Amino acid sequence: MDGNRRWAKEKSLRIWEGHRKAIEGNVKRVILAAQELGVKYLTLFAWSTENWERPDEEIDFIFDIFRQVFDQQLRELLNNNIRIQIFGETDRFPADLREKFKQAETLSREKTGLVVNFCLNYGGRSELVKAVREIVASGKKAEEITEETIVAHLYGGKEIPDPDLIIRTSGEQRLSNFLLWRSAYSELLFLPTYWPDFGPEELKQAIETFQQRERRFGK
Repeated sequence: MDGNRRWAKEKSLRIWEGHRKAIEGNVKRVILAAQELGVKYLTLFAWSTENWERPDEEIDFIFDIFRQVFDQQLRELLNNNIRIQIFGETDRFPADLREKFKQAETLSREKTGLVVNFCLNYGGRSELVKAVREIVASGKKAEEITEETIVAHLYGGKEIPDPDLIIRTSGEQRLSNFLLWRSAYSELLFLPTYWPDFGPEELKQAIETFQQRERRFGK
């Protein structure tokens, strides 16, 4: 979900307003649109392991928006039968935010509709390091390790399928450390639209583009 700051600058707004529009305004709209379109799993890259390099004032503002979103929008998502999961090393977040993340997972655990994975303090490389450490700690021998072994130790484990489609907004054409293992055969779509302007219609068009592609998985 890229392009918040550039969106704000082009509109002569403070950078914070780009984040506010992106998180408060767009996340819920896109989640509900995805469910209506029949999407089963939606993963949102909300905070990367590299985002900690931003100015403290900007980080604090974004965290305040996270608090507001989890307080104000969680009930509506639950009422829409949406399950929420958190991917990432959340220990660096303030204690009250960690509690909100845990509460969202707990309250939505029995929901059977769209599964929304929020990547928070997530990085594809750190996810693989975590998986390797867990496998080593389990005592498995090298010859016993398979692709299925690694998948079992990724966030979401075997329950989460590899993404069919990865969408990056803002015009940048790179994965930026996102789902490095699971994206092996994903279709990639790079859009010039900034995330604050990405809504239900843009999601629908992205899915229609995906449906026109031929997937061979290397065969």
